[in-house]
Amino acid sequence: VEDGDGVPEKAKYVRIKGGNCFVRKEPTTNSDNQLGVAYEGKLLLYRGETSVDGWLAVELNSKDGWVSGKYGRLEV
Repeated sequence: VEDGDGVPEKAKYVRIKGGNCFVRKEPTTNSDNQLGVAYEGKLLLYRGETSVDGWLAVELNSKDGWVSGKYGRLEV
């Protein structure tokens, strides 16, 4: 079941697809904004927020971060 934004209502995880990607402190590609790398297939905890630009709020190594919606897919 999806909410009005096309997001699964009970999404709890973000699966990394389409290659490895940087996890960032803020939903932007600034180079000084990196927390770490999420590898293809990695399952991250979804923090229940999606930015206007499609970035997904996640947790990586107990830190709050963001991954691009180009690389993350929400899962229940």
